[in-house]
Amino acid sequence: MARLAWFIPILLLLGSLAPAKDPATRRADRVKKILGKIEAGSERYRTTALRVLAQLGDESCLDVVSAQLTAKEDGVRAEAARCLGRLRLAGSAGRLLPLIDDKSSSVGKAAVWALGELRDAAVLPDMDKAFARRRELRADFAIAYGTIGDKRMKPTVLSV
Repeated sequence: MARLAWFIPILLLLGSLAPAKDPATRRADRVKKILGKIEAGSERYRTTALRVLAQLGDESCLDVVSAQLTAKEDGVRAEAARCLGRLRLAGSAGRLLPLIDDKSSSVGKAAVWALGELRDAAVLPDMDKAFARRRELRADFAIAYGTIGDKRMKPTVLSV
């Protein structure tokens, strides 16, 4: 046993000389791992995974995150909407607009906030129609319109 003692430091040295993954590769591996596990996870795991994806994610997340928009849990749907807002991916607006009319007000609020975060003026006509249906979310709409940079609606929203 004592004869093999010199072997341990050499193994540790060789292990430290192995090439480390660059940060982009580590990030991509982490995203891939989360995307692979998200469907089978509990509600708590999925909401946490969506928060992490909002920080790390890229275009590869769009379909998986969009699938969570139809989850049965309100918290998961709301977190998926916020995730799409933070990711600012093309094609997110069309997936978020139907959520404004969700039966859960927290999901509707998250969808309006996410649409504001996209900063896409092309969604303004659809948001105007949704505002007419969901006036109880007027404060959220005012913030979203302001984030997008639409000044014409701000007085209307705040006066209702």
